[in-house]
Formats: sequence, structure tokens, C-alpha cells
Amino acid sequence: MSSAHAIKTWINNFEETGSTVKKKGGSVKTVRIPQNIDAVRASFEQSPRRSAVRHSKKLGLSESSVRRILHLDLHFNPYKIQVVQRLEEGDAAKRLVFSQQMLDLIKRNKEISQQSNHE
Repeated sequence: MSSAHAIKTWINNFEETGSTVKKKGGSVKTVRIPQNIDAVRASFEQSPRRSAVRHSKKLGLSESSVRRILHLDLHFNPYKIQVVQRLEEGDAAKRLVFSQQMLDLIKRNKEISQQSNHE
């Protein structure tokens, strides 16, 4: 930047802002506004099982904007519902037996592999 250009920039900044400090760059953030936050909240309250991707398409917002609103403004955390089997009364004992069998098998395999290495 030439000296003349720098001085003109200082003068313009001073006339516009009352300061000679260089203006900060970057774009104005317009997505996380109260209207969009309310729209995301209402959309998730209406259809809580719908994915963030589908909500973003329905609302006309980017997926990252919807996720940012969910996390930063609505304090939601992502999770995935998982279907699991119910534990029955004898399951703990069966798991213990299986675990012991696996430990024995591992021990036997180590002994066999050690024997074959020495031959």
C-alpha cells in the first residue's frame, strides 16, 4: 500500500467511524437471528425424530447453520436412538461363562503359538 493510499484510507475511516483504526473484515452473520432460531425450535418440536438434514431442507437453511443453532442457541446435543435387547435374568451368568471361555481360548492359543515358535 502506498503512503498516499494509506493516508486516504485513514481519512476515510476517520470520517466514517471517528477512528483511524482499520476496519475489521468479514461478513455480517445473518443466520443465527431470533427468527431462524425460533423456526428451528418450532420445527424440531413439531418433528423431533426428523434428521437435521431434513429440517435444514424444510427451513431453507444450510445443515451447518441448523446444527450450529441447535448446539449454540438451543443447547441440543446430537444423539442417535439405538434399539437394544432387554437383559434377561440368566444373561449375566451366560456372559461370565462366555468371557471365561474366551480367556481360556486366548491363553491356549498363546501357549500353542509360543510352542510352535520354539520348534
